[in-house]
Amino acid sequence: MIVSTITKAGTKSVDNYEGRDQVAYFTDYSGPTNEFIYRASRFAGIDSLCLVLCDEFGICDTTHYAFRLDVPSVSPPIYDDFSYAGPVPDNEIWLDQEVYVNTELPIDPRSIGVATFDGISYRGRPYGNGYGAADRLTSTYLNTAAGDWTLSFWLQRGGLTDRPEIRDSLVLQFRDASDNWISVREFNGIPANQPFFEQDTFRFYTQTISEPFQHDRFQFRFVNYSDRAGFRDTWHLDYVRLDENPFASSIFNDIAFSRQPDFILENYSSMPWRHFQPQLNAELSDSIDIGLYSLFSTTQNANPSGVLLQEQNTGNIPFGSVPVLFNNLEANVDAGVPINRAYSLMGDPSGFSDVWDTYTANMSGTDFDDNAELLEFEMTYTLENTSQEGLDFVARNDEVTRTTVFSNYFAYDDGTAESAIEISRDQQIAVRFEASVSDTIQGVRFHFPHTVADFTDQEMMINIWIGELDDTPEYSVEYFPVYPSTFFDTLQGFTSYELLDIAGEAAPLEIPAGTFYVGWEQGSTCQFGRCIAVGYDRNRPRGLNSIFVNPGAGWEPISGLTNGSLMLRPVMAGTPAVGTTSTDEVRAEEQLLIYPIPSRDVVYLQGPEWAAQSTVEVFANTGQLIFQQAYTETLNISNLPAGAYFVRLQDQTGNYTAPQRLIVIK
Repeated sequence: MIVSTITKAGTKSVDNYEGRDQVAYFTDYSGPTNEFIYRASRFAGIDSLCLVLCDEFGICDTTHYAFRLDVPSVSPPIYDDFSYAGPVPDNEIWLDQEVYVNTELPIDPRSIGVATFDGISYRGRPYGNGYGAADRLTSTYLNTAAGDWTLSFWLQRGGLTDRPEIRDSLVLQFRDASDNWISVREFNGIPANQPFFEQDTFRFYTQTISEPFQHDRFQFRFVNYSDRAGFRDTWHLDYVRLDENPFASSIFNDIAFSRQPDFILENYSSMPWRHFQPQLNAELSDSIDIGLYSLFSTTQNANPSGVLLQEQNTGNIPFGSVPVLFNNLEANVDAGVPINRAYSLMGDPSGFSDVWDTYTANMSGTDFDDNAELLEFEMTYTLENTSQEGLDFVARNDEVTRTTVFSNYFAYDDGTAESAIEISRDQQIAVRFEASVSDTIQGVRFHFPHTVADFTDQEMMINIWIGELDDTPEYSVEYFPVYPSTFFDTLQGFTSYELLDIAGEAAPLEIPAGTFYVGWEQGSTCQFGRCIAVGYDRNRPRGLNSIFVNPGAGWEPISGLTNGSLMLRPVMAGTPAVGTTSTDEVRAEEQLLIYPIPSRDVVYLQGPEWAAQSTVEVFANTGQLIFQQAYTETLNISNLPAGAYFVRLQDQTGNYTAPQRLIVIK
């Protein structure tokens, strides 16, 4: 028997290599192999890997591999306003992938999109190990030997997310000619005496590239320091410039949209089309919202402008035209102040066109099938200004889009969690939904954010009520929470659970037209005071009135929360509970049974009907793939060290079962 492992020599190895997002793994874990894959980080230097081979007597040989990586310097200026899809930063400017590029977490950014230091690594998990350095954002190598360069940027603490406390910090560091990182600026967290309702705004900062840092391999980086326990203590960085700015001014010739259009629905962010059409006028939002910011020094004109709503599968334009977005004086954008506006679709005093009758007629017309499985309505805002800087990113932030999806699920949230909600053991939470027609609930999707320590070994009951909340839900079965990021790279993934009976068989629940509720109960004792957390979207305030809690003495509307929506989505009409959110999801509707647990040498597998044509995949508790093999009902685990693992089945088309926990003892 030969046991083989690959280990990273470490960032504190003799070569002191700074990259930490590289990956190494064997090409085959089911049998002997003489190949492994190495994916480099993008930092220059010498990276090291160790390959350890051990026989059954515990005698091991170690082979050391070294890789030299060269990254050429580029010449400034460089700019990044993060007005692109993300979730990782532009790799032409930045060498690491640890910050989260997003549009949802800040308040009134300088342009659409920010880089958020969220306490979650590029693998989607907390850093752990107590207080210390967490996310980094490191520039590529820059030649600053000639020129008078200034670094400028905008920074906000917290935004809509958890704000950093006073001991937390964000540190700006420069690399000198001797290859040392020098801290040149430190930003502290928010004092404890600052009220929670007093939200931070974006503030402008500059730092001159002084003589010690004027060389041909200069870099700068931001590092946040926190308790490294999860999605907490956040900072939002926007509009980074390294250019010749002798007056260290925030003035820059750019007008930018600062947020996406809203969803076209009044209450939900998504719903099945067959539930939408019977109450179309009540479900459609009758206005649009716009966010703008101008970095000019004077008032500027933002025309020509337009707003286009188009269904992507049929090409239908429900407004019947492309109305001008900014009419009359609304086209004048004041400098240096966040601008948020709302325009009525029924004709606005600003001059925005009355498109409501055409809009509703088209939405109820024959272009759209009552039973359409997927419709995608993309709203796009555009503006122009000929005085803007002629740079790609300046033009990029002059257009923003948002897609409203009509599919097989109801949702109040926008897919991004700014916070989370926990309840104690035996307490319950439920979210209200309205069915326009009779239907069937196939499953439920939950978003479990990394806001607290790991809670995946805690129990939860998924509960569903029809008509009204009481002590006896129509459906109540025990499940365990699963982090999607344990199995694939996602920051905002959902976990999908099929409704099953206690025997593990599919148990879809029929509901009549009317009110129903979906929620969960904390089934086990919370560990170290932390319970199962479900994502809370603070950008979607309309969901708050539909959240109810039962602390043990009866049901009542939830209180003590800022406006927002729980990230919990019922899946309707018996269609598979996968493939319809904006991120990957874990399948739970096809069950895999593993027994006995725990075990030493062998476990037995019982999979779904398609298991015979599937692959068995075994993952470490960290999410690393340990080995894979063709499906058999008997799995030999004698080579696995003692510990916790996850096992799933994957078929030839990429469908897979929900991962099941495997405990190995020795």
